[in-house]
Amino acid sequence: MSMDETPTTTPTTTPPTTKGVTPRKLLGWSLLLLIGGGVVNFGINTFLTKSQLGQVASKEPVQQQDGVAKLMGRKVLFDALQGGAPPPTRLAAIMTLQALTAEGKSKDAFEQLLQMCKDPDTESAEKKTHPVRDAARAAVAAVGASYAERLLDAAKDPDGNIRDGAREALKKIGAPLKEQMAKRLSDKDLRGPMGEVLAGIGPETVALIAPYLSDEKIKTDAGAKISLIETLGKFSVPEAATPILPFISDTDPNVRRSVITSLANIGDPVGAPVLIQALQSTETDASARAAAAGALGGIATPEANAAMLTALSDYDTFVGIAAAAGLRRAGDAAAAQVAQALASASPSVRTLAAEASGGQRSSALATKALTDSDPAVRAKAAAALGEVLFRAASIRKTLATLASSTNDKTRDLAVTELLRFGAEQEVRGAGIPVAAKANLIASYTAKRDAEKDEKKKATWDKRIAKLTAAAPLSALASPTEFAPLLTALADKEGASEAAAVALGRLGMVAVEALKTKLGSGDDTLAYYASKALASVGRDAVDRLLPLATDGNPAARWAAITLGEIRDPKAASALETLAKSKNEDTAYIAQAALSKVKPG
Repeated sequence: MSMDETPTTTPTTTPPTTKGVTPRKLLGWSLLLLIGGGVVNFGINTFLTKSQLGQVASKEPVQQQDGVAKLMGRKVLFDALQGGAPPPTRLAAIMTLQALTAEGKSKDAFEQLLQMCKDPDTESAEKKTHPVRDAARAAVAAVGASYAERLLDAAKDPDGNIRDGAREALKKIGAPLKEQMAKRLSDKDLRGPMGEVLAGIGPETVALIAPYLSDEKIKTDAGAKISLIETLGKFSVPEAATPILPFISDTDPNVRRSVITSLANIGDPVGAPVLIQALQSTETDASARAAAAGALGGIATPEANAAMLTALSDYDTFVGIAAAAGLRRAGDAAAAQVAQALASASPSVRTLAAEASGGQRSSALATKALTDSDPAVRAKAAAALGEVLFRAASIRKTLATLASSTNDKTRDLAVTELLRFGAEQEVRGAGIPVAAKANLIASYTAKRDAEKDEKKKATWDKRIAKLTAAAPLSALASPTEFAPLLTALADKEGASEAAAVALGRLGMVAVEALKTKLGSGDDTLAYYASKALASVGRDAVDRLLPLATDGNPAARWAAITLGEIRDPKAASALETLAKSKNEDTAYIAQAALSKVKPG
């Protein structure tokens, strides 16, 4: 190569780079682009949400449905509504969801209705009302029958609001879903609540519940058996008692106890043999035997009454007390057994019998017990006689109201009060106005005619038939039969306190007789008469004022009684009496005046 030649070299090839750009800068730009995109996306979503909520808030059904559908499609409906939407918008969404779910058209919309049961309703916390949540529950109930399985699943949802909303809906839907609800009795989480709903539907569901007691899985599960037995115990028909009778021989004492208490609640004679056996068995625990004793009172057959009579002398006092309550509940059907117990040589049995005599329509047995040699018996007898007379007076008053009622409201209120006393059959009593029975039958007839279910109509027909076909009852005790209680006021060892309470409950009917005891000269008698008058209250004041005069033998006790009543109407008479020359009378009147005119 000559000196004049220039050497040639092959250039090295390098990847082109942008001057000054590093990988770190590229990463930063990428993050900025992502954040910017997120901001833009958030803005778009926010705009869409506000726009679609605006549709929901509109008054146009088409717009409302479009807005709800779009929000559901984006899976943001619940969050959007809870993110500040006012109550009217949330209510509009619920109404729209209800329309979308009609006839099972949209499972998604029904799911959103369930979610709306969680609405916090913060805007109504002060008023303790929940209009949005309640609207959601009502909507779930309105369409839930078309989504039975999902609704039943929701009835055990972990969220309490959804769970409660679903159970409330099932109660409202009731009979149309009874078969589906019965199938869930095999689910331990739903056995109790579904049993309660089925019991609320009525006896027609007994046939759906009973077979589960024969299920092989449930046979080995004491808790499941107890739950089902207790569910059947909510009915008052023999069909509910029959399936649970065999379980009285169950090896688990808790199951046996549930049989007894359920039969007690059912109160049908078909269960009487089992209850009698349980009451008489020394292997049955005391609480179950007591439940059996009390339950037999609702059955009140001769055999049941005889078993309760025997149980009055049970070695466990708790059982004896329950047996007395059962005989009391049996009422006139157990009169012979109560009379027999009152003749017992045992004071404790006679005491329980005296208490049981309070369930009679007649005052005869309680009056007889007031003559007993044992003070404890007399005390119970005084309370029982007071109960007999008070109940009779209340029933008579209610029957008079029922007989004179001239409109449905007054009539139905009287009927409700009569049922509160368990005294509907008293319209058949001697001396009761014919109009009382006629108006009760009219009330029952109206209720029967309002029923759409033929079985429920038949139930009302049976109640009406009992009022018209049965023989008349003997007369109720008269509230004027309180003379034995006046005598008992002087029973310092036993009945005085109970007699005072009983006479006070009788009210104005006993006031004139009680007044005579204030000036008797016997301070113990006057003291208890004063207590009875004070419990009558202000109604007695006008009758007492004439006694609160200087020189009257009853003045001191009249003043004491007026002071206890504390009616300002007595102030003038007490002011005059406080000026008495008798220092004791003046002092007592002044003390009474301070109660009538404090300060």
